[in-house]
Amino acid sequence: MRPCAARGSRRTPVRSSGLGGTLRCDAAPCRLPLAAQAATELAAAGGRRLQAEVTGPHALTVSERRMCDLAASGASNRQIAPQLFVTTKTVETHLSRAYRKLGIERREQIAAALEGWLQPGSTESGCSRH
Repeated sequence: MRPCAARGSRRTPVRSSGLGGTLRCDAAPCRLPLAAQAATELAAAGGRRLQAEVTGPHALTVSERRMCDLAASGASNRQIAPQLFVTTKTVETHLSRAYRKLGIERREQIAAALEGWLQPGSTESGCSRH
């Protein structure tokens, strides 16, 4: 985490706040509970929190979905990689994560797992999302 803005705050001891074991330091910018401060720091660093959905087609990242669509259309990992300007290993990694999220074990199951779900940005009917 970034050091606090207050002078000497890096040397300020961190101690329990008594709020369910959360930690904080005495400097003014550090008075947030540790979890809230961590979320703020994550956002400041350009990171993102985990998705609420961890399974199913809506849990896929944009890259995972793009690779699944190409794989479902019959493209091999070696064919997908240059199309997306990534390595074959990256394709393997993304598809492996997608398989876990979709609850499938084989490439042939991708199309069935994605069937009935809208692609991100699509307006076709197939499922209703309000």
